[in-house]
Amino acid sequence: AEAPRWRGGAWVGWYRIATSVMLVVAYAKRTAMRAPEWNSSLTLWESAYKLGTERGLVTPHTLQNYATALAWEGEYERAVAVFEMFEAKPKDELGGTIHNCELILSLSYRLAGKLEEATDLLNTMIERMLLNRQEAMAEGGDTTSGQKAMLARAYAVLALCTTHEDTRAAAKVYGW
Repeated sequence: AEAPRWRGGAWVGWYRIATSVMLVVAYAKRTAMRAPEWNSSLTLWESAYKLGTERGLVTPHTLQNYATALAWEGEYERAVAVFEMFEAKPKDELGGTIHNCELILSLSYRLAGKLEEATDLLNTMIERMLLNRQEAMAEGGDTTSGQKAMLARAYAVLALCTTHEDTRAAAKVYGW
């Protein structure tokens, strides 16, 4: 009979099993520690915001989602503060999400009692979108259906901001 080799012998098999078990236990522990953060959208993005702050880099993506979660929870003043941090980022970092964030920020302004800020932001946004559309049409193109839908939503939010005395009614119409 041939003697077992260390490379392919029983020790190697046990070593692989033990290493796999340790990895599973480590990941399970880490998952259990982070599970409370995944309890809701707000706790998830609040955790990401705090972690980014500790590391010195909060991404626009995190700011957008954290502010949106705050607005959904009815914390409009805090949502406005976070959206304003988003707005302060260089525009080339924000990408295509800026219009959606401006819509939610404007409604958050309104729900926080800052009607003038809401309408100013919406009017600026609508003017910019109409200008972009005119430029696209002058070059022989047109805006996409997504851009048209965003413009329609901007007009709808502007209407909500200027016609609803009760801000809670405006929030319900918008789906909050």
